[in-house]
Amino acid sequence: MNTIKMDHLDHLPDEQLVWFFRSNKTQMSCLEEPQILLSQLRDHYLVPEDLYKKVTKAKSKRTKQKVMYEILDWVENERRQCMKLFWSCVFQDHILQHYPVFRLYQTSLLNERKKTVQMVDGTKRKKCASETEENEPGPSSVFSTNQVKPAKKPRTDSVTKSE
Repeated sequence: MNTIKMDHLDHLPDEQLVWFFRSNKTQMSCLEEPQILLSQLRDHYLVPEDLYKKVTKAKSKRTKQKVMYEILDWVENERRQCMKLFWSCVFQDHILQHYPVFRLYQTSLLNERKKTVQMVDGTKRKKCASETEENEPGPSSVFSTNQVKPAKKPRTDSVTKSE
């Protein structure tokens, strides 16, 4: 199941979710057919009925985008405390299937969550085998002990002493 549940978003601070929302608000307002998304948000009391009706009544694409931005702006300002609910609504399977752009948002937030969890836990990600192999010396750079030359001492006879 690809749906991000609310508990997966718990590790992300609210301000980070708001920032992510704000940075993607314009792109979200350009959805071709926003009614399915808006219905989902309205069903979870994230969009007021009057704004929802403005989009459904809009005829032109430009007007729909303008009203959609107005709705998202309203969500940011009036439902700021509900950002986890917003993203969990958006990341439902039926929404992700209808709006593929939200999969990119989901991946980005999951990556942010992993970074945040690592910082909180103080753990670092283990490298996979392909990453560690790149950093290990290959067979041509392996030295046996009799092949290694001792380090030379720096010559001091060419250095002039100042008086």
